[in-house]
Amino acid sequence: MPSPPLDIWEAARHDDVLSLRHLHGQGRLLDAMDARGLTPAHYAAGNGHLAVLHELRRLGACLDVADATGTTPAHDAASGGHIDVMAELHDAGVPMNVRNLRGLTPADLAAMHGHVEILDWTGCPTS
Repeated sequence: MPSPPLDIWEAARHDDVLSLRHLHGQGRLLDAMDARGLTPAHYAAGNGHLAVLHELRRLGACLDVADATGTTPAHDAASGGHIDVMAELHDAGVPMNVRNLRGLTPADLAAMHGHVEILDWTGCPTS
């Protein structure tokens, strides 16, 4: 049996809800940024880990925090084509039209990566 993740970012990155709960119970901050400026929500959203993102939301994590480049978990989810994660973020009240420092919205990133289903979901034109 593999050992549990040592940090909260690794738990989010590896879709490990139980370790996330355990680490949070030990006082780990849900909104803490790692050395790259990413929060657990960034890792969960970017990897399409809906269960972890849902747990972060339930525990009160901020789901719209931006990293140093202005990228939010919504940008990460859109880049990866994770429409279920986008829906969870939207339901949590996360703005979907925020621009990162390059001036790109989540929909822009979805288009760049060919995720038409995200564009359809957001109502953006695809042609």
